[in-house]
Amino acid sequence: MSKLFHLFIGNKNYSSWSLVAWLCLKSAGIKFDETKILLGIKGSKKKILEYSPSGHLPALKIGELLIHDSLAIAEYINELYPNILYPENTENRAVCRSIISELHSGFNNFRAEAPMNIRNNYQNILFSENASYEINRIISLFLSLFDSSNGPFLFGKWSFADIFYSPIVIRFINYKLEHPKKLNQYFENVLENKHLQQWIANAKDEVETIEIIDKLEKSRI
Repeated sequence: MSKLFHLFIGNKNYSSWSLVAWLCLKSAGIKFDETKILLGIKGSKKKILEYSPSGHLPALKIGELLIHDSLAIAEYINELYPNILYPENTENRAVCRSIISELHSGFNNFRAEAPMNIRNNYQNILFSENASYEINRIISLFLSLFDSSNGPFLFGKWSFADIFYSPIVIRFINYKLEHPKKLNQYFENVLENKHLQQWIANAKDEVETIEIIDKLEKSRI
């Protein structure tokens, strides 16, 4: 590509949607520069607005074009390289888009009650009824797709589905969520991705903290 890609992201330890956009670009083999804007500190919103008028991260700038939101970034990559990260089968592509959209617009209780925190491990977190329902829905989704594809990923090959659900896999591990043993292989396959390993290593090297996440309460009503 002749134009420079520049991705604006949040802290690698906490920003799950930044991880998704970053992993989409890496997985497509697109070279890009990145700028990290620290979250949860004074002035962070003002800094984000300098690069992303939506006030949210991630944001991808290509020349004069600015794309905010990880889903829009993924679809732009698909426009450039059709189906490079979507399943080859038309029906599977539809299902892939469906589960990505379900995550993008849903699982709000689970994501709110279990924010991504790569450096920390949690135990004995009591989730709300709604979050527990969402966790069970994710488990059901993983089991169904992993079984039908015969692995190693949800649709056989590494796809946007695995990318978008990578932060969910991280949560399952870090929050020690109960799950069927057969999903251990899928989780291992995801975590062995070289780009994801790079992100995790970078996250563990960060020193900045967001106290409200690091000191997450161990129980909820």
